[in-house]
Amino acid sequence: MTRLRQVLDENRWEQAPQLIIDFLRGIFSAQQLAQSWGQLIQNLIKSWDLRQPDLPQHHKQSTLERVLINFGNQPEELNQKLVALLQNWNASPSSRDLPRPSRCRA
Repeated sequence: MTRLRQVLDENRWEQAPQLIIDFLRGIFSAQQLAQSWGQLIQNLIKSWDLRQPDLPQHHKQSTLERVLINFGNQPEELNQKLVALLQNWNASPSSRDLPRPSRCRA
């Protein structure tokens, strides 16, 4: 970034585009995704289609919607949250994080 400032301060505009490209590549390569988007979407579709008696489809829909609403504008965090959601969906029923229905006692 300091090199880019120096080039701009010295009016060497011909060097600016390449420095900007290099800067952006550095930023994007530093971002680590929990899983590649292609693999994540493929796994999401497989898990969505998998019918599990203890995990109703409406629960999958509501949890997916909640993740998309809360993290839809943050790609890296959305990736991490979707990976965690899939891990929860694919976990054994005893270890799955499901809300338990409350029982009312009179």
